Amino acid sequence: MAAAFEDAIELLATGSLCAAAVAHYFCAFLSTLIFTAFWPILAWLSGQIIALLVRGRVVALAQVAALTMVGF
Repeated sequence: MAAAFEDAIELLATGSLCAAAVAHYFCAFLSTLIFTAFWPILAWLSGQIIALLVRGRVVALAQVAALTMVGF
């Protein structure tokens, strides 16, 4: 990921890449960071889902599953 960002900066410095493409690379990089930050939360929610499934709490399971879908 960092290599792609560095490539975009290098291309911009040489004048081979327009500002819109750099903005695209930056947005993609930022989106990847945000999505990666959600993985620990999704892992925790998955643990909650398993615990609720074992206990048979269907309504609570549906609520946690809905939260997980929002994160995804």
